[in-house]
Amino acid sequence: MKRIMRVAKDNNIYIVTGYVERCGASRYMSQVIISDEGKLLVNRRKLKPTHAERTICGEGTGADLKVVKTPYGIIGATECWEHTQPLITYAMASMNEQIHIAAWPATAFDNPGHLTGGCEGPITLTRTYAMQTRTYTLLTSGLIGDAAVNFFCGDDEVKKKY
Repeated sequence: MKRIMRVAKDNNIYIVTGYVERCGASRYMSQVIISDEGKLLVNRRKLKPTHAERTICGEGTGADLKVVKTPYGIIGATECWEHTQPLITYAMASMNEQIHIAAWPATAFDNPGHLTGGCEGPITLTRTYAMQTRTYTLLTSGLIGDAAVNFFCGDDEVKKKY
């Protein structure tokens, strides 16, 4: 995290990124907002881990669901299926969020029937969030294709299902 903070400062940029946070014996799906001075402005934990995340990660409390005022506007961030939760959407809008970073896991761009389900869900839910909150919204995600699937899955039985 210190290296990322240094990059923000050295390049005079804001950074919003996700990571798996370790706190004692627990893990959390977390996001940070780092200032252009390299300062950690927000460190928040995903409220309800989804899918396989639940086997490893704990739940956040919501106490760290915040936005930050920047020269560019008021920035907030949530991740994945948090975009389907009306109370999270309401909370962010009530804090006057103006720029929203919508983080999603890696998505297959060349095979909609693939393990990650394609791009349609994240795009639709992020657009809905933007319309409901009237924020400028940036969807962030990694993109994976067949080459990545072949690299990670090879010819095993899991890949054959998708």
